[in-house]
Amino acid sequence: MRVLEKCFFCGKKHIDYGTRTPYDIEKLAQKTSYELLMLILHDMKKFIHENKETPTLWTAVICFCKFSIFEADDACPDCGDNHRSQLHHEVFGGMLKLIDNNVSLNAIDEFLERIQKKLWSEHEKILEKVNLETIQKFKREL
Repeated sequence: MRVLEKCFFCGKKHIDYGTRTPYDIEKLAQKTSYELLMLILHDMKKFIHENKETPTLWTAVICFCKFSIFEADDACPDCGDNHRSQLHHEVFGGMLKLIDNNVSLNAIDEFLERIQKKLWSEHEKILEKVNLETIQKFKREL
């Protein structure tokens, strides 16, 4: 566990949140935004459990959540509330509220599991829509 001298985003000292699971960029490129967010949340849950005794854990998680919201909003400044930004506000804003209310680790686990189920459902809806569009396109081409 490495404690940052000073975080580039929040300016505070906290455990380095950058020690998450490395993923192959080619595999990540094949995933939907829902799948990517599920990976992020899975890594967050793992990081929290592995570092639950670290005094600066929650500072690091708060920083990551705020940065994630900032990044999503910044990704499309002219789009207003794009879908990606809304998802990040829901997920990471929810985490910030839970941390602010000092809930138990079990409550955070339950929240992350519910969010991941919701994301998986949305992911399946997109796949279904893409499959239907592909079938319709194929039928038109015949």
